Amino acid sequence: MFSTRFRPADAAVPVLLLAAALLIALIPARAGAADKVVVTYLEADNNLYSKAYGLGSDSDFTVTGKDGIELSVSIRGGTVRVTEAGCPGRDCVKTGEISRPGQSIVCLPAGILIRIEGSGSSRGGSDGIAG
Repeated sequence: MFSTRFRPADAAVPVLLLAAALLIALIPARAGAADKVVVTYLEADNNLYSKAYGLGSDSDFTVTGKDGIELSVSIRGGTVRVTEAGCPGRDCVKTGEISRPGQSIVCLPAGILIRIEGSGSSRGGSDGIAG
């Protein structure tokens, strides 16, 4: 027969479930092996180009966009950042490092978009808030 009395052990299950849910939600997304950096840019000929780089391997490269504006991009330790830019304002440099799928760096004057794509991409993926 079932007992309707509350026992301290009865509280353990919901507490453990809540702790597990909080732990999963608070663990930051890390770059996986399949994550990649996709650089999309508009060249002087007004054609749109796209190139992919592995997020797991360190590299430095230069991208030339509209009006000959160049961006120096660095991939280090699973993060991406624009180190130098020939555009006015340099907002793309000020963006800093990005490291999670769905994050991006944009240089409007050069027509360049740098985006991390992968398993945790914001399209159909989950975030730390919604789960």
